[in-house]
Amino acid sequence: MNHPAEHASIQGNVRRPFPAALLEALKEKFAERISTSQAVREHHGRDESPFDPQLPDAVVFVRSTEEVQAIVTLCAEHDVPIIPYGNGSSLEGHPLAVQGGVSIDLSEMKDVISINAEDLTITVQPGISRKQLNEALKDTGLFFPIDPGADASIGGMTATRASGTNAVRYGTTCMRTSSAPDRRHGRWPCHQDRHARASHRRDTADLTRLFVGSEGTLWVITEITVRLYPQPEAISATVCAFPSMGDAVRAINCHSNLMLRESPMLLFEFHGTESGVKEQAQTVQEITAENHGTDFE
Repeated sequence: MNHPAEHASIQGNVRRPFPAALLEALKEKFAERISTSQAVREHHGRDESPFDPQLPDAVVFVRSTEEVQAIVTLCAEHDVPIIPYGNGSSLEGHPLAVQGGVSIDLSEMKDVISINAEDLTITVQPGISRKQLNEALKDTGLFFPIDPGADASIGGMTATRASGTNAVRYGTTCMRTSSAPDRRHGRWPCHQDRHARASHRRDTADLTRLFVGSEGTLWVITEITVRLYPQPEAISATVCAFPSMGDAVRAINCHSNLMLRESPMLLFEFHGTESGVKEQAQTVQEITAENHGTDFE
């Protein structure tokens, strides 16, 4: 992981001087889309992790794979770190520039490249958010089900192998990407994708497992293809309360203006056909009842 504790123990967390020649080359190519201002660097030197901010030396806002390739090439020539940046909603600390370097902001790369409804896939640029992706799909009857609890960018979700409350049913983030600077391709599915096609070659699947979750340390993701699912016919959400630790739920009620029973609980959501949802709910309620859970609400 890219956080201060690990680097302090391994490398002393030493920041190297930022080469003036590199800064000039980046300014020449990106003009107003490169920033060294304190405010911009502070914004890109933190995420939702508990670690202290670690600011990059410069932030570049890119719009294409070719621009990412140019930054990677220039930084390699000057031996300067690069740090991909999405929405800054991750919890891992990997956007922190522990040795300085260039933060590559991918938020302007948010186009939908293609929707392949018959193939149940969509190809997008990394800066598009989870909600924007599903908005683009609203007329297709399909949706992208992974929900990490934030409106994260798809590139960031891929880099962290994002999961969430729907992972039991739909799995975690699986994708195909193209990388900078050499555009090698790795293609989903990951091992949790129960709908994997036999035609996918093993080597490309292995690349996916290598790069998904690498947190920006192995390549910069510039194109992603993710599997879609049909919108479920029915969705049922339930609450199952248990008999202690009421203060935790009381805090949730106060924060979100809810009226949940003030005791430990599990939240379930069932997707599928009307009959399938009822069957799933009945099965889970039987399991929770055996473990002293209350009736479903």
